[in-house]
Amino acid sequence: MRGLQWEQGKRNRPSGYGRLPGQAKELVGMSQTEIMARELAKMEEAAKAGRDASDAGHDDEADVVTSMWAWPAIAAILVPGVAFAIAMLVG
Repeated sequence: MRGLQWEQGKRNRPSGYGRLPGQAKELVGMSQTEIMARELAKMEEAAKAGRDASDAGHDDEADVVTSMWAWPAIAAILVPGVAFAIAMLVG
């Protein structure tokens, strides 16, 4: 925000602004959203590069994907519900 105001001339630049490295000057001129998007893009590229490097040693077979149910969570909901239904029918 401040960098944008500096560029538009609405705010005076600090005296040390000219001594900043080029990368710092570039960051000052960006909004926070642009900086976050840039960092996310770097993280995505690093993840893709790491995934490509780890896939180099694998053969062409597909990886097996497995899943499992959260039985304790389901039981925590169903058991009291069934007990309540039985209590209502009996009582």
